[in-house]
Amino acid sequence: MKAAASGQTAREVLRFVKAQISTGAATLAEWACVWALTATGVWYVVAAVGGAIIGALLDFSIKKWWVFDKTRQSAAVQGVRYALVSGVSALLFGAAVYALVDGLHLRMPVAVVAGSMFVGIFWNYPLHRFFVFSSTRSAGTAS
Repeated sequence: MKAAASGQTAREVLRFVKAQISTGAATLAEWACVWALTATGVWYVVAAVGGAIIGALLDFSIKKWWVFDKTRQSAAVQGVRYALVSGVSALLFGAAVYALVDGLHLRMPVAVVAGSMFVGIFWNYPLHRFFVFSSTRSAGTAS
């Protein structure tokens, strides 16, 4: 029993680490896209939106096919769930950065990193793990 729990814990830790790698890769792709677009004269707001879309598509793809082991739900269902989680995540991130900068008077770069890590660990990962890419079958799926 103890060995099984230990194996389950190890699998969950590995899944968490893989999810963080996915997030890091998506963030790098987002930043590269923003940099490349602005370097070619694209307005920074459009570049930021484009980068966010590229980052989200990459993160979703990596998590679907590598991190959460090709769960049985359709990509469309997972895509809608991912978009919902991401929308709330953006609001939580904005609130966290505001609270850290205006409330605790942290410097903005520190607040952005801290806010991103907090939301990523305590909101994004649990919702991706248990809602977006849940390994349980949906009610409409046959056994």
